[in-house]
Amino acid sequence: MGCLFCNVLDKTIPADVVYEDLHTLAFRDIRPVAPHHVLVIPRKHIAAVHDLTDADVTTIGHVILAARKVAHQLGLEES
Repeated sequence: MGCLFCNVLDKTIPADVVYEDLHTLAFRDIRPVAPHHVLVIPRKHIAAVHDLTDADVTTIGHVILAARKVAHQLGLEES
């Protein structure tokens, strides 16, 4: 089965996608612990934070900006 997030990206696992672009995908958590529990993931496979390299600076920047866009889309900017 492999990486859960890679399977979501490959659409072998269904997801309620709320945002996507060339670099990221954002989808609702299947077991939310908050009213708006959305996961924002890079399209590039990165197994863990400790696997990040200097080459991933742009990728992680895209993830952060996508999270900001999702917050705006869901009306969460003030909170």
